[in-house]
Amino acid sequence: LKARRIISGIYKLLSYCLQIKNFSYLTRCPTYNPYMNQAFAAKYRRKVFIAQIINELSTIFAAFCLQFNAKLIEFDGEEAHVHLLILYPPKLSIAELVFKLKGTSSVIIRNRNYPSVKSQLWGKALWSPSYFASSCAVLPYLLSDNILTGRKHLIKH
Repeated sequence: LKARRIISGIYKLLSYCLQIKNFSYLTRCPTYNPYMNQAFAAKYRRKVFIAQIINELSTIFAAFCLQFNAKLIEFDGEEAHVHLLILYPPKLSIAELVFKLKGTSSVIIRNRNYPSVKSQLWGKALWSPSYFASSCAVLPYLLSDNILTGRKHLIKH
């Protein structure tokens, strides 16, 4: 019974190490695993995001993260704001990434002429100029178990 537990523990550790390889940036010497939790709010905190817009934002953010060699791990949205969990390379400026994500998504969503956006917001802005960004430590095996339950529009990439 003890041997089984030890073997099971070794197997879990090895599988965890293999998962880290998929969620890390390997450079010449160190290995980085920088995750960033971000939150963007709609302009004036208006409730403009419907399920269709949230799904489209998920696609937009995932595509633009790939352009910066980053990866959108999870995305969640509510009526007035969205949350992103991004794995990004250490050389990437967080401010530059946020600027590109918010700017591009704003142009795309505004050009789609969604009624909820058109009636609640005016001008060219979709997002509030501020944002929240926090680095965080996330264990990849916890992501695969979907520990973030109870969210309406949780999208995992």
